[in-house]
Amino acid sequence: MKKTILVAIFLLTIQFAQGQVLNIEKRRLDQDTIAKLMGNFSFLFNIQEQQGRITMFDIDANLAKLTDKHAYIMIGDMQFINARGESVSSRGFLHGRAVFFRKPRFSPEVFGQVQYDALRGMKERKLIGVGPRCRILSKQQVQLTLGSSMMYEYEIWDFEEQNEKTQKLKNSTYLSWILSFDDRISYNGAVYFQVPFETIQGSRTFTDHYFNFNLTKNIAFLIKFNFWYDDRPVIDVNRTAYRLTTGLKISF
Repeated sequence: MKKTILVAIFLLTIQFAQGQVLNIEKRRLDQDTIAKLMGNFSFLFNIQEQQGRITMFDIDANLAKLTDKHAYIMIGDMQFINARGESVSSRGFLHGRAVFFRKPRFSPEVFGQVQYDALRGMKERKLIGVGPRCRILSKQQVQLTLGSSMMYEYEIWDFEEQNEKTQKLKNSTYLSWILSFDDRISYNGAVYFQVPFETIQGSRTFTDHYFNFNLTKNIAFLIKFNFWYDDRPVIDVNRTAYRLTTGLKISF
């Protein structure tokens, strides 16, 4: 008999800021208040029993430093999967971003990232980019931001005797949003499109979605969904990947 036991899901959250691919709320970046340091730390622990025990541990860390003019953001995520006492997969990334002159409608930003994903065969991924961002709409209940950057990307792939190295110049364009339906329910997300300059083939599209349901002033139920589509993978792996997680968010 197959049974799945969710042992514990715990996310510890301080409000955090806008970043590139991952676990971000940019509301505080768009406000005029200045905070010395704010961030997010989340922990996910999951045990499943399916022909043997499968354990997953996920940790996120998001930090933002705001000044009167600029914003500096660091985002990290690591996941470990253990099956029957053996480590079968791990993945993670570290992303840094600086938004200069963050208050005007148009702002320049620079970013860099290192990443790996053993499950998909991505041994190493490094990127660096620069470009403008535009705050299209900024109201109490709706916020909409568009960004487009020139990005250099370097990757090493190694999966089932497939070994490839690539380096490309790409355009990276994203659209992010925040919708506040009332004091208890909010939804924020982003969609990203990355395409090489020399051809549209080999483009990547990924999207992040976060649903927040406030239970009390400081505690919320959180649903996160991430989806990735690779038009032409570097090696022979699935074109699509996704992840769905839920948990509790504690804010202070």
